[in-house]
Amino acid sequence: MTRPHRASTFNYHSNFIFAHRMDEPSEVSMDITRSPFHSIIGTNCSLSQVERASLKEFLVAPQLEKSRLEAELSRVQAHLKSTEEYIHAHQMLLSPIRKLPPETLAEIFMHCVLAADAVRSLQEAPLLLTIICRDWRRVAIDTPLLWKSLHFYLPPHLNQDALSLRLAGISLWLERSGSLPLSISFHGRTAYSSPLVGEFDEHQTKKNMESCIRTLMRFANRIATLSLSLPLSDFALFDELSPPKFPALIYLRLRDANLHEGSYGHLSETPAIAFLPSLLGRMPVLSTLKVHEFHLRRNAALSFGLGSLTNIDLSTGGITTFGVLLTTNEGLALLAQTPLVQSVKITIHLGNSNNNPNDTSSPARTEVHLNQLVEMRLVFIRVSRLVELSSDMQTHMTLFFDSIQCPLLESFSVSWQGLLITQLPFRALPLNKLDSLDLDISMDSTTLLECLSLVTNIKSLRFNATSGRGGPGNAMITCSFEDLHLLGLTQSSKDVVPLCPRLQKLQLIMKTTDGGLNMNTTALINLIQSRRNTLTYCDLFFRNRPPFSPEQLISLRKLKDDGLNLRLHCAKPLLPPNLDPPTMGLPDLPYMHRRPLLHQMYTVPDVMEGPYGTEVII
Repeated sequence: MTRPHRASTFNYHSNFIFAHRMDEPSEVSMDITRSPFHSIIGTNCSLSQVERASLKEFLVAPQLEKSRLEAELSRVQAHLKSTEEYIHAHQMLLSPIRKLPPETLAEIFMHCVLAADAVRSLQEAPLLLTIICRDWRRVAIDTPLLWKSLHFYLPPHLNQDALSLRLAGISLWLERSGSLPLSISFHGRTAYSSPLVGEFDEHQTKKNMESCIRTLMRFANRIATLSLSLPLSDFALFDELSPPKFPALIYLRLRDANLHEGSYGHLSETPAIAFLPSLLGRMPVLSTLKVHEFHLRRNAALSFGLGSLTNIDLSTGGITTFGVLLTTNEGLALLAQTPLVQSVKITIHLGNSNNNPNDTSSPARTEVHLNQLVEMRLVFIRVSRLVELSSDMQTHMTLFFDSIQCPLLESFSVSWQGLLITQLPFRALPLNKLDSLDLDISMDSTTLLECLSLVTNIKSLRFNATSGRGGPGNAMITCSFEDLHLLGLTQSSKDVVPLCPRLQKLQLIMKTTDGGLNMNTTALINLIQSRRNTLTYCDLFFRNRPPFSPEQLISLRKLKDDGLNLRLHCAKPLLPPNLDPPTMGLPDLPYMHRRPLLHQMYTVPDVMEGPYGTEVII
């Protein structure tokens, strides 16, 4: 590379620096084009030692100017900040919220309590409202409605001092509620095993639980809503320390804390449920009972029967056996003891139970009159594999439904995944009066069509495709919506009054092996288009992407643009695994994140989602 001529350049630079130093202008020019080094700025030219010294001397003045500007900027910024703070402090005196009377401020505060049961956290209302200012603290403390609900946790490792502080805080909280009815949620365990907790005194833990329950009992007369999440042994202690009556209690939710936190060691023990009849007998006006994540089977109906109940929820959340499982006879006995019930969610097991081997599960021929029942959600499961004949299963189901008289029933949901149903078991129900129907049941196409023909007044239909055994050689048969069902629901010139003529909401979940691919897309679109004036909601999920043509997708999008709440989606396919991932073998990477496929498999998706994600079609 040819080096530039140095002599004249250096002389020019020296003369410029000397002139610049002697003139001492009031403001240093920062125009690069006027710099004596402008000709070599941005080039690869290498300066000599003399030139480097000249450059350093040249930069003294700009650097001094930079320091002066920074100091001036800091002074201005500090002055600006103090000015803003001064203005803000005075503007706060004009804040509209200062004009609000305490009653209005209290009303606003009540909308800040988002959860059904407030928690002991300074990050959330109502405690958050007490640390803003003195006036807000006074208004918050003097507003009983802010303190009428509380959720608290009793960990097993609290020492005596920490327990005393917690119980004092709980008492103060509930005392601030005045005389209002209380909503309390209590979760605690006296048996715990975790390396994060370490060793603790089991005897002290039991005493802590007793002290906590005694504190709650001070407010027993005002408890209207109570959620208890305790081990079974602590439920017995709760019953032992309870007063003769809970006169205001209308809502009770029970949960086994061990099951909720993933501890199953106690399942091999015989469940002790002697506390249930005693505890429930103290609640004369109880109207809602929810029992979830409970391992109870033996004579459960004898423990839950209360004549005042209007809502019963003993659901297990699907086909899991962790819950209150009733035989058909126990289910009928429970319903017979609750003539005022309006909503029922229970799980019935068909077949012999290990805890009740002498029960054949065959329903007794009796009638149960539920004249106020509006909603019924039933899950049938097969606990024993000894009962294999489909006819036996159908007989047990049919006898169960035949025994129930519910003339006001509006919403009905039934779930059964097992042997194929070939005869409609719930024909005895007032199907022509139903407003909502939810089917998640192994049922052949003819029986499904018969069912749709009987529910003449439903406005909402939800169908979850399943599979059941019943074909040749007891093979698996897919139970899903077929063309004959779509045609039956389609309004046309030939069929002016289709099946379910008042239908407004339709939800189809096609997660079976065929994924709905056997469904004719034209028949599906004809159904939606024929109901465009009455259908307000349509949600369709397919395991596999349906083969819609471009023209069909355009017509569906137009229906959505015209106001139909339409959602059409499918499960994303399983992508081929990466056999050469760059993160494989990293010692500090969690196993599930090293194996994303396993991470997806062990993540339970929503009912309207696929295990590997969801692709939105429309």
